[in-house]
Amino acid sequence: MVPPDFVNSKAEIRQSLLNFNSGPGIDKNRREMLLRQTWYWVFDEKSQIFGPSKFAGFVDMTFPIYEDGIKGRWEIKRFYGGCTKKAIERALKKKFARDPKLSVDLEDWGTRISHEKVFNGVDHGKWQFITL
Repeated sequence: MVPPDFVNSKAEIRQSLLNFNSGPGIDKNRREMLLRQTWYWVFDEKSQIFGPSKFAGFVDMTFPIYEDGIKGRWEIKRFYGGCTKKAIERALKKKFARDPKLSVDLEDWGTRISHEKVFNGVDHGKWQFITL
């Protein structure tokens, strides 16, 4: 399988964020795992949703495509969070940074889409954000 391209625009990032939140093939277990493991978060002020950079950094990412990447089914190896982080920063022409207010908003959003204890035991100090 050919992997998706890295994002180059705000619109491409937004579409992958929408897919993460309610798009085709949504996998709630994988989404919860990403909620707990992600360091770099993308926030869309327009829709008030978050998404992990490793998901939002690919064009039109969906959960089935993400699973193919996890399972090594892509023809080339480029399924790394650092690559998607850089692609998002390039597309938006700014850098990820810590943001205490967005940390609180992320916790509220995460409990709404998953459950109250989804972030228990997660180091919130590692979180960095970039806003569309």
